Order: sequence, then C-alpha cells, then structure tokens
Amino acid sequence: DLASVATGGEGRAVDRADPDGLRIEAVDVPAGAPTDVTAGGDGAYLVVIDGSAVDDAGVPFGIGALRFLAPGEVTAVAASPAGARLALLQLPERPSPIAG
Repeated sequence: DLASVATGGEGRAVDRADPDGLRIEAVDVPAGAPTDVTAGGDGAYLVVIDGSAVDDAGVPFGIGALRFLAPGEVTAVAASPAGARLALLQLPERPSPIAG
C-alpha cells in the first residue's frame, strides 16, 4: 500500500526492488517544491496516488493519472498546495537480443 508507506528523509521509500531491476517506489512531493523524477531501465510509469501535481510541461494530473517516462527521461513534478504522493513503477532493462 504505497498510499501509507513511510518515506525517508528525501521523501522516497522503496516498497519493492527485485534483482531483475523491477522497482516500485513511493515519492512524496511537498507543495511548491519541484522534484525531479528519472526513469531508468526500460522506462517507468509515474502514477499519482494522493494529491495532485503538475509536470514540467505544465500539464496537471490528479489521483489515478498515469504518465510513461522513456528510459533516461527526467521530468520535474510540482505538487498542488496540499502536496502529492507519486508511485514510480520502474521497469527492468530488457536484455539485448542475441544476433545470430
């Protein structure tokens, strides 16, 4: 339950990290303080699980909103005056196909 998991000093808590690179993280974004979110691996899904936020393109998104971040993409997220909690669903890196 990422809506209630406690986050650390930087407002982040890993709820699950698998050896294959799959990672699920809760990210708290305080009101008025943009937070950079970076996708690694094969990309990530950013989901609003509490509050609302605005991305670096000025697009607002509320609870349940989902945004895909391409591998290596960085986006700055600013929370509404009440703050926001996001889930970062980090996909593992796919192995390179073997040429044969």
